[in-house]
Amino acid sequence: PGFGGYVCYLGVDDRVRRRGVGTRLFDLMFKVLAADACSADEPLPFVVWESRKPGPAATDADWKLWDARVNLFDRAGGLWVDGLELQTPNYADPEGDPVPLQLFVRPADTPAAAFDAARLTALAAGMLERVYKSRPGDPLYDRTLAGATPRLRPAREAGRRAAALAAV
Repeated sequence: PGFGGYVCYLGVDDRVRRRGVGTRLFDLMFKVLAADACSADEPLPFVVWESRKPGPAATDADWKLWDARVNLFDRAGGLWVDGLELQTPNYADPEGDPVPLQLFVRPADTPAAAFDAARLTALAAGMLERVYKSRPGDPLYDRTLAGATPRLRPAREAGRRAAALAAV
């Protein structure tokens, strides 16, 4: 309430990938979230989700899965929040490094053009506060937002191939 839609832990079994199941799941989630917002007499400004990009030790298979994800996010109408990496708690190892996540947004009742750097920073702050129970002054909160200059880009641009082309 008072924020937007949030999708997490959406997955498709390997055996049925490439059949449109992921796209249909996202479409259904968007409809459910819109209906929920409507029943609460609230707007649905956006739907947001996060995903973990492969790290430095990632295998080719890890990168192929990442590219498949961002292509799905792109087909679902998601936009990548470039210039900001959400630092989240490592629940598997509380003493370990934080888990860096990429944010993806699908504008709903608010047009994409309205998501400037300030609004995207506020969206990330909302995720940290509402989902991860973090506040200003917490190291992960501050590390995420310090110096961030986020902007929306097509989701596919978060993929390995797009990143490699941009680096050339």
